[in-house]
Amino acid sequence: MPNLKSEPIKKEIISKEILLDYIEVIKVSADSYVNIVKQLAEFQKNHKDAYESVTDVLDSPEKLYTILDDIKKINEKIFFKILEIMFKFSSLSNTVRNVFFLSVEEKNTLVKNLIELSNEVEKLLKDTIKLTEEPKK
Repeated sequence: MPNLKSEPIKKEIISKEILLDYIEVIKVSADSYVNIVKQLAEFQKNHKDAYESVTDVLDSPEKLYTILDDIKKINEKIFFKILEIMFKFSSLSNTVRNVFFLSVEEKNTLVKNLIELSNEVEKLLKDTIKLTEEPKK
């Protein structure tokens, strides 16, 4: 590993401020990935079967059709809402992949859209719990 103290930054190549900004972007990105991985690990630990089901679908997309067909048989409203959410997520995923190239305004719009999508998923989860609860006697 090079000794960073013995190699001064050449100002004509890059300013100290820009170098520090680059390093900060890397740090923010690393921290974001840490949060995502921590949340996935926590979910995997607490919901092992569901996590394995999702990874099965990712390994074999044709399984998704079987799962969706089963959901449609159980409840069409849930089925169509899941499809709607999947389409919305799919439309946002390309933007997420290119997040570094977005303007601040575009990033703010993306955040707003992701929050709305997350809220839709949370509502679907609550509605699904209500629909699948045993009737009270």
